[in-house]
Amino acid sequence: MFLYVPRFLSQSDHRHLLDELSGARLNDEKNSMAPGRLRIHVPPGTKTHRIFTSPQLTEYFSHVFDRPLVPGAHLVPIEYRMYPPGCQGMKWHRDTELVGRQYECVYTLTNTSDSVTMWRDFIGREHPVRAEPNSLIVVQAGGVEHAVTPVTVGERTIVKFVFCEP
Repeated sequence: MFLYVPRFLSQSDHRHLLDELSGARLNDEKNSMAPGRLRIHVPPGTKTHRIFTSPQLTEYFSHVFDRPLVPGAHLVPIEYRMYPPGCQGMKWHRDTELVGRQYECVYTLTNTSDSVTMWRDFIGREHPVRAEPNSLIVVQAGGVEHAVTPVTVGERTIVKFVFCEP
């Protein structure tokens, strides 16, 4: 299961996220799946945390996936990540199920990079997706294989969060 949703949030919510996260002090991740990636956990109480754990998103995901789902931020922290030039991307993988049936969500905040997300369908065909700002990619953990190509130009910033079964 691979889902791409352009223009995911309202322009107002997208602007709030840009304003809140633009000054965040990111940490270099050592030995990560994506060498060169920077990240920080998004604390509860912030506008960003409230948006990605909201009742509206809970209703949206439960409707789209036709099952009750809840934000997984209490189990898997929400993260703000930056992929700058030189970030090596992510090799082909399937996300690990950490909390049962979970949906890995990647909200693209900004993207001036040449990097694309790739996914393989059930017969092995590869599909590229250039994640535009204010878009969402959702992958069910343990499901579809996907990868992210290296960043050679520009940068991409995302918010990563999880929805899961109660």
